[in-house]
Parts: sequence; structure tokens; C-alpha cells
Amino acid sequence: MLKGNSLNNLYLLDTCIYGVLVDKKHEEYENVKAILDYAKKHREEFVTTFIVYYEIAKMKLERKDLVLLNYYLTISKTIPSLEAILSDQYTDVKKLSWKYIQKLKIKSAKEILPDALNYALASYAGIDTFVTLNRKDILGKELQPAIKRINEEMRVKYIEIKTPMQFLDSLI
Repeated sequence: MLKGNSLNNLYLLDTCIYGVLVDKKHEEYENVKAILDYAKKHREEFVTTFIVYYEIAKMKLERKDLVLLNYYLTISKTIPSLEAILSDQYTDVKKLSWKYIQKLKIKSAKEILPDALNYALASYAGIDTFVTLNRKDILGKELQPAIKRINEEMRVKYIEIKTPMQFLDSLI
């Protein structure tokens, strides 16, 4: 965890949260819109990663959608990147992400490495909540007890993973 820094009430929004914006019919659209509106007003409570930026930029190219990237940039322009905050611990962050993949015997390592890295960054930073719709592989409910044990073993904070609705409920 970061020493000397207070990272209480800090949240990381996974890439898929922004991705909901391209589908107004998505069942979580209104919840995600409410979260992003909250994030615009409370930027100091949010962090991001270069991974999220890269994945959104990639989505922009694939979908030819400028709105998504611009929306992300509007929210994130003053948000610190966890890679920058944790630059001196980044080697440990990468080790933790690979430990998740190895201990959980996940075969599609290349596919889930961004999720593992994002979660490891959040854990090392000691933020409060990781908000995602992606509840498969490393972020799945069934793997959370193992993730919690790995984090305890590595002496980093276990970060709660919430869906957009769970996150909104916790804000009220």
C-alpha cells in the first residue's frame, strides 16, 4: 500500500464501464451514466490506469467512436494514473498480477493480463472499490476468496469489486 498517502474513497472504473455508453439499450446504461456524472463532479475520488486509457483508445479505433474517448478524457484529465503513483512499486505490481494468473491457473493469461494488472494496481494503491461489469476470470465472484488470500499473503489490500448498481447503492 502507499505509505503516507490517504487513498480513502478512491475508485477505479474498469474499461467496460465506459463501454456501456455506446449502447443506450444496455441494462446498466442508466447506472453507468449516473456513475460517470458523479465522477465528473467528484474527480478527486477517482483514479485511472494507462491500461484503461489504452483499451478505450483501442475501442475508439475499432468503433470509430470519438464520443467514448472524449467522455473518458473529460473525466480523467485531472485524475492520477495508478502507474504514475506507483511507479516505484510497478515491478511488485506486475509480480502480483502474474501471481493471480499462476495461482488461479488461468490459461488465457494474455487475455486477462490487463484485468490482473488493473486489479493489482488498485490493490497496491489501497483504493476502496474497483467498479466493473466484467465478472469473469480474475474478477469473477468465485475467484474472489482466492484473490483475497493472495493479497493477504502479499500484504496488500483486498479491493472490493462492485457492479455499477452496487457502487451506486454504496454512494447513497
